[in-house]
Amino acid sequence: MFWYWYFLFNLLIIVVFLRPRKKISYLTGLIALLLMFIVDYAAVKLKLYVFYGRPSFYNLPLFYLLNGFLLGIIFWGFKPRERWLWLYIPLISLLFTGVEWLAEMFGAYRHLRWSYGYSFVLNNFALIVVTAIKHYFDDILFSK
Repeated sequence: MFWYWYFLFNLLIIVVFLRPRKKISYLTGLIALLLMFIVDYAAVKLKLYVFYGRPSFYNLPLFYLLNGFLLGIIFWGFKPRERWLWLYIPLISLLFTGVEWLAEMFGAYRHLRWSYGYSFVLNNFALIVVTAIKHYFDDILFSK
């Protein structure tokens, strides 16, 4: 149930704050979703942590994965100028790690051989990768 509510909360953020400002990047949502699926599928296979929730896709709750898409959109929609990324990325990573803690408190997720410190580092790395891929697409593939 946690993943449904979290999905609705993220959708509400997009509709209320990002849609009126036309700050929606579906590409970052897709990049975040794919990266999240690859990392979490491997981690679940390695029994580092486990997710609970139905319906599931490859042992990952479907609404958890859809949240990855929405979080990619939210991450890019609130992204500050590049000179502030050094602060923005760790703050968002800390926020994501806090949501992970909430998910564990509500019984939607459980660490087996994992820690919040690992999650924080992995979230930072993932957000840097999302930013780099988005810049690559914008600056190199879609430049005028």
